[in-house]
Amino acid sequence: MKKIFLLIIVISFLSCKSHKVFYAYEDKNTYAVLEMSTKKSEVTYKAVSHRYPNKFIRISGLKSLIREDYIGISYFNDLAVIDYNLELTPCIDIDGGKALIYILEGDKITFKESKNIECLKNYKIEWFPQTMTKVDKINYSKFPEEIRETAIALDKGGTVEKIEKLLQKKSDSIKANK
Repeated sequence: MKKIFLLIIVISFLSCKSHKVFYAYEDKNTYAVLEMSTKKSEVTYKAVSHRYPNKFIRISGLKSLIREDYIGISYFNDLAVIDYNLELTPCIDIDGGKALIYILEGDKITFKESKNIECLKNYKIEWFPQTMTKVDKINYSKFPEEIRETAIALDKGGTVEKIEKLLQKKSDSIKANK
């Protein structure tokens, strides 16, 4: 009986382990994370940076291996932009043949190019970190306080209505404190 109980505990522990790989870039004005699921083929890029014309961007799509060391992110599920007025704008660009391409180099991943992604052009998102390093998890404290809760809600699959409600609440709080 003890062996069965121990086996259940071990299986539970292993199934709780994250099945995601994270790469991050950080400098004085930028925090960007590339999150890749190891069980599914989902990839999500999240970033806050003065290099973007928006406060926060989140791009998610499907991972495709072009070569063993090249990773393409294509068939975009969504792109969500939060502007400086804390307004959420989604953009969907799911046509195949569009990709963000990264080169895998040990514990680093290097940005190669962005091809034909209309949402990126529409929102003038032209910069991506050249090199990102493997990390254990996303450091949400690196996101500005006014969008931190929203970034977490987006990761947990929050609905557009919930995200907009969080942003409105934060916007109202900022206006009240002025």
